[in-house]
Amino acid sequence: ESACDSIGLNRLKFWRLPFVEFQRNCEPRPVSEDNFASKHLYLRQTLSKKINFIDDYLIGSYIKNTQIKPRTDIDIFVVLHSTYWTEQELNTPRKVFILLLRSLRNTYPNSKIRSDGQAITIQQSNGFKIDVIPAFETASDSYIIPNQRGQTWIPCNPKIHIKYLTDWNQALNGKLKPLIKMVKCWSKVNEVPIKSFHIELLVIDTFKSLNAEAIKEVCSNYPRALTHIFQQGCLLIDNPFYDEMNERVDGYLDKGNLRTVVWKKLQTAAEYSTRAIHFQKSGKERFAIGVWRGLFKFYFPKASG
Repeated sequence: ESACDSIGLNRLKFWRLPFVEFQRNCEPRPVSEDNFASKHLYLRQTLSKKINFIDDYLIGSYIKNTQIKPRTDIDIFVVLHSTYWTEQELNTPRKVFILLLRSLRNTYPNSKIRSDGQAITIQQSNGFKIDVIPAFETASDSYIIPNQRGQTWIPCNPKIHIKYLTDWNQALNGKLKPLIKMVKCWSKVNEVPIKSFHIELLVIDTFKSLNAEAIKEVCSNYPRALTHIFQQGCLLIDNPFYDEMNERVDGYLDKGNLRTVVWKKLQTAAEYSTRAIHFQKSGKERFAIGVWRGLFKFYFPKASG
């Protein structure tokens, strides 16, 4: 039974409005393409004069349309020319990082630049962040990139993940990407130590056990879909997570008690969303909106009136 069943049409319309505004609040504010493009085109053009690479393109949440407000970062995938590197230099990403760090520090003398696991991170003074991910092509559309600790090379194919996410978004009738953004907003305001890419995989995994009819029912409205994600997330977060290249992406949670912290946050979110739906079914819409706002903070609108 849908979480919105048995309430009148007026109540249904009243209830949907906050989630329309919530979804809008999750979206990054529009920026001019010229302004945004200048941030990464300058870097790509400068690198091309200093380092021999085959190709470069944008990856990450921006290009997948899973980025939330505020838009403050961009990921650039740089495919390097392996013929310019010795076999010894290619044994580990260290030499690659050293060369990239040197070039980027000359390009951005006033920015903080450091190696950060799989990428070189450029933190600009205005708060904007650029991650440069070095890669080598191993076959047609197949690559290797540094692992999460930047110690070894692992297989990667960003284009496969983009297609994977697009296919699942279609399976959820366009609801997957908005749901991912909502969960990312929850993660941000509640300081959940889970990575953006991990959130995308977690949200998708919560629907894998459902058939098409069940997915349609669960995604009939956002309150029910979010409750499903948080409830199933509690069960799934203890399991190893692998990407489409069969590489584990949740190893960072093994440090200290991070996995337990994420589990507790998901459990609390599941309790909040269940309580909100109970209020909603009981016709106590204002109470329900208050609970949702408690969960998503300023991203979720206050009750009107």
